[in-house]
Amino acid sequence: MESVTVFINEVIEIFLIAPIGQSIWLIAFLVSIYNFLFCKNKKFIFFTMIASLIWGIHFHIIGLTAAALINGVDVIKNIFALKYERNKYLASIFVIFYVIIWFLTYNWYISLIPTLNAVLGTFLVFFVRGIWLNLGFIVVVMLWGVYNFLWHSIGGFMTDITLLFTWIIGVIRIMLEEKKADRIKEEK
Repeated sequence: MESVTVFINEVIEIFLIAPIGQSIWLIAFLVSIYNFLFCKNKKFIFFTMIASLIWGIHFHIIGLTAAALINGVDVIKNIFALKYERNKYLASIFVIFYVIIWFLTYNWYISLIPTLNAVLGTFLVFFVRGIWLNLGFIVVVMLWGVYNFLWHSIGGFMTDITLLFTWIIGVIRIMLEEKKADRIKEEK
């Protein structure tokens, strides 16, 4: 029981270091939950862009520069991905930006996680659609969960755990809808 009290005290202590930054996660959390449950393809990319903007602000306030910069570039990347689907040139430029950010902000191997997420996310938003887009982002959420846990982003970690389960439910729902649509097409 004492370990639970110690854990709660540590969480409160971390929260009090940057209460505004730690609170902003709630907005990104709500946007992300909506996105993962109800959106696919371009609408999914659009709401991912909105969430990235809010996450960038969150990470900036709590002092995680690499994650803040990567989320900022994600906003721009997603705008281009909405307009220029399957553009290898643009995707390559964004991957280069992410590697430069990692190089300039490197402080521990764990700082590579946002870069890996960004590169994977770039591939997903430019080249993948349908259920595979959603499935690919499950990996992104798991990696962000590790990063947020290690760097004490309380809201980020709680969001990633929730999103993991929410996304799995959303993916199952989308798969069932697609299966139903395929059956209806076959019957006609």
